[in-house]
Amino acid sequence: LEAIFSTSTVAAGVNFPARTVVLVQSDRFNGHEFTDLTATDLHQMTGRAGRRGKDNIGFALVIPGHFQDPQLIYELMKSSPEPLLSQIRINFSMTLNLLLSHRPLEVKRLLNLSFAAFQQERSGSMIPRQWQELTERLKRALPKGKCETSDPYEILDLIMERSEIKKEEKRLAGAAKDERTLEALKPYLDRGRLFLHRDRSVYVLFHISIDHGRFTCLAHDISKKVRFRKGSMRLKKVSVQKIGAVYENRIDIPDNYTMDVMQHMLDAISLDDLTVLEIHRTPGLEAEDLHKIRERRENLPCENCEHRTDCHGPKSRELKMLLREAKSFVDLMGGGSEGLWISFKRHLRFLRETHFVDEKDRLTVDGEWASKLRVDQPLLIAEAIRRGRFAGLSPELMAGCIAPFVWDRDQEVEVRGYPQDTEIMDAAFGRIAESIEGIRRLKVKRGFENPLIPSWPATALYLWASGAAWEELTGSFSVEEGDMASLIMRTADHLRQVVNLRDTHPALSDVAEKVIGQILREPVLIP
Repeated sequence: LEAIFSTSTVAAGVNFPARTVVLVQSDRFNGHEFTDLTATDLHQMTGRAGRRGKDNIGFALVIPGHFQDPQLIYELMKSSPEPLLSQIRINFSMTLNLLLSHRPLEVKRLLNLSFAAFQQERSGSMIPRQWQELTERLKRALPKGKCETSDPYEILDLIMERSEIKKEEKRLAGAAKDERTLEALKPYLDRGRLFLHRDRSVYVLFHISIDHGRFTCLAHDISKKVRFRKGSMRLKKVSVQKIGAVYENRIDIPDNYTMDVMQHMLDAISLDDLTVLEIHRTPGLEAEDLHKIRERRENLPCENCEHRTDCHGPKSRELKMLLREAKSFVDLMGGGSEGLWISFKRHLRFLRETHFVDEKDRLTVDGEWASKLRVDQPLLIAEAIRRGRFAGLSPELMAGCIAPFVWDRDQEVEVRGYPQDTEIMDAAFGRIAESIEGIRRLKVKRGFENPLIPSWPATALYLWASGAAWEELTGSFSVEEGDMASLIMRTADHLRQVVNLRDTHPALSDVAEKVIGQILREPVLIP
């Protein structure tokens, strides 16, 4: 090639040796704003000058211009490169893949051998000592704790999880009780039946209705005046759970009654003559879901811990303040070995809670195939797959449903209209979004990032895979051509990960493989 024109990002990161390197600006775009070049950037770029085996000397030219700072270039040329800093961060993809071949304690040893751990040890930082002091305070607060008291995230997660389980257990127990009450009372809840409300008022039953799945009585308090509205008597909704007792007594309500006739009938009721029915309520079998939720609570280390009231009782405020302080400190530790280990355990607990990992910290069947999704949001895509939302999709819809998980920029995109109908795409992505809403909410509860998933990339890739012209595609969205091409290329990369699921999801793999060829066409990819 006689010449290569590239961005500073490509020039600094890709090995393109050249006889002469030309710099036209002293800054670079980092994805959000223009920032000055660093010494490392400049050394990387100018270091391309001189082709091994072809040139005896290489040249680097700095061209004056509006975006050029010669003084900065002069200073950077004489500066040492910036120190290397570990960028290791735990994510779900890394956790799944580590668990393919390592037990958690083996992972801990690996993290202790990381470059991040080495840097922290050599830095002489006070952070490890301060962290040790904090963990000592936690151990003194919970000396006989059944959980790992040196991990504030684990304690906070357990507190939150137990609270959620207790609420669900109470709801399910209430629902089971309501069901038994309904079964016992239903034979007696007929038209004209008198019953006692829990507020001690006596009602007469007129109708039964199902309101949002709940069995509801339409009744009237006999102590109140009869009111009509639009030719019908005004009645009150009373849930079965509000019925305190059912009377043997009932009145015959005629089909066509007037307000005066009904008032006369109600006035004739003597409260002293009412007799309560003896209704036998069977205890019934415990519902399976209630049994499971109780089993989950009983399996928590909190249940048999001496400090249960310290963590879950009304006086837990001081402990929670200490936990929040320790949690904030973990965030400061960042890539240090202890911070990485705590982060790994957080991800492991979430994978266990969402059944990608079993109780013995081994990958489940779902966890094994999900580990092959080396993408930014593996759990969200895996959740949609295991709920069957990708099954049966056409290649064009497959591309559209993957694309929203690719776009990671905080950028407002204006939609200007489409060259064809996209209702089928909207419906398909709507089903995807609905299927992952539960796991997204859980991520927020457990303190994980949960970026927005915009819908416009779904439409864009659907149109492109369906054969839309490049000009039509770029004219429909306020996105730079390079960004649109990047979206398509990254969607193809994500689809290649789906192709890797051939052993467990062969039909899905075939569709993903087919659509890659449909989207990698000119001008995105030049044959």
